[in-house]
Amino acid sequence: MKKPTDTLSAAEQERWESFRYQRITEPEPGSGRLNLAQYHAQIEQRLGDDTLGTRERKILEELQRWGDALLA
Repeated sequence: MKKPTDTLSAAEQERWESFRYQRITEPEPGSGRLNLAQYHAQIEQRLGDDTLGTRERKILEELQRWGDALLA
């Protein structure tokens, strides 16, 4: 199965990756979006909750891995 970026030229792929990186690491002020560092901080905070159930912990850990993969 083709990925959407497979149809982009090299220059378009470079622009897309630049846009994607900036959007993830430096969202527009006032947009209400988290940057990746804030995303990870919120997950870490929630993982520190001793009352967290096993299911919730697994979900948060998966979300943490997904966030890590965004910049891989």
